[in-house]
Amino acid sequence: MRGSSGRLLRSAAYASLPSSPDMPLTKTGRSHMLTIKALPELIPMFKSIVNRWWLACFLVSAQIASAQPSGQAAFAFGPENAPLWDLSSVYSLSTSLLGAGDSPIPLSYTVVINHGARGTLSGEGTTIVRIDNQPVAAFYNVRGSVSGGGDLTRANFSVSLRGRDWIFGAIRSFQIKANYQLEVDPASLQLVGRIRGSGSISGLGGGSIRDDEFTMPVPAGADGTWAAVLNFIPFKSFAGTGSIVVSHAVSPDNPPGWPEERVMAASVKGSYSSGNNRTKATLQTLYEDRGASLTITFFGENELSTVRGKVLGQKVRVDAPLAE
Repeated sequence: MRGSSGRLLRSAAYASLPSSPDMPLTKTGRSHMLTIKALPELIPMFKSIVNRWWLACFLVSAQIASAQPSGQAAFAFGPENAPLWDLSSVYSLSTSLLGAGDSPIPLSYTVVINHGARGTLSGEGTTIVRIDNQPVAAFYNVRGSVSGGGDLTRANFSVSLRGRDWIFGAIRSFQIKANYQLEVDPASLQLVGRIRGSGSISGLGGGSIRDDEFTMPVPAGADGTWAAVLNFIPFKSFAGTGSIVVSHAVSPDNPPGWPEERVMAASVKGSYSSGNNRTKATLQTLYEDRGASLTITFFGENELSTVRGKVLGQKVRVDAPLAE
């Protein structure tokens, strides 16, 4: 910078010197004229050039400084660029148990499924199963997981039901197991796929469960939108707090003021590089939501660059600019 500014000043001085019959226009001659005659006249010009140069440097520095991270940043995403699905909800499931000659016997039950931060699907409890519209009490167990992410999110889980109740004129034991292999359809907000399983009733026999066109809606309120929120002290190496906020099912039984999103508290650690004005921050979820993580890089205060991680079993990969 010093060399270039010096050349700029010398060029300006040479270009401004008037010709004179007493002094040939040589480099040496110009140097003498600068020393003897022109210096008083050029001092104001020198000052103007130097002042403009320092002003430009100051404005660039101020612009860089103003774009540095403030310690607070939030980034929002949706189904069009990087959806996340929280499938926690109460599900009323219906299918058929195929009897003799593949005659369908209607089968329905309600289960509660919890979606863990690592992607696990689980649930257990008691429910009412309707076998050919006859209600019977049952214990249920749900086990499975969510995988994939982005344009293709999969939910694979099994529902096991067992019980002993009055069925078709006698006390009978029964067992039912159904395996669900589903994918999220963001356009229709449906879970679509197939079911495979079987069921048996003591003294009556059993049958299989086959459904290749199974559909059910994703939980009401879950639309794939989510956000990452960071709060930190903007040092070169920093720590702070944050959260990953995901849209999810809203129960009508929730009290007034109950959050309409799932908020997963997180720790934040990261670093800031002044050379390229880039911040890199990693969120790790905590407490009952432990197991999800995101690494976010951005420039200035909140100019997003990349997002990488895994939340609710779904891989997250975002590169700016975002699709709209």
